Amino acid sequence: MGKWEDFTCSECKITRPMLKKDVKRKKTTLCKECWRKETGRRSSAAIGEKNPAWKGGKTLSTKGYVYVTDKSKSHPYILEHRKVMEEFLGRQLADNEIVHHIDLNKTNNNIDNLHLYNSYSVHEEVHNKLDSLGGVEALRKGTVVFDKKLGDYFEEVPF
Repeated sequence: MGKWEDFTCSECKITRPMLKKDVKRKKTTLCKECWRKETGRRSSAAIGEKNPAWKGGKTLSTKGYVYVTDKSKSHPYILEHRKVMEEFLGRQLADNEIVHHIDLNKTNNNIDNLHLYNSYSVHEEVHNKLDSLGGVEALRKGTVVFDKKLGDYFEEVPF
């Protein structure tokens, strides 16, 4: 008993050898060539929402940033915080524009938690100032606050 079995395509009526295991799990009566013509696809792998592993078009990078699908761009995934800022402004961001997470939580992409800087150096200065004021710990304790109008962190003055 061999590994191969004859399979006849319902469209082109050509009989081709196919592995028995593939004949048993085959979900279509078409051969590979006819299936490609009918679907316009090169692979039977489910894409996007049709894939059982689909996670809503979001993925988390190894650096902790959220990427989302964006069909309007030339690449399939973009940083969610940049997309949120672009939608808020109604324009594309320039390459030099940096979107800052005010609470430093890279997954909190609410527009109220985002601030736009026009250069990496200004963004870096803001991070350095926050570090000099006590960093993330001071921010969490509430001893440091962010002023959105000025785009900077300040020590909270108790009254």
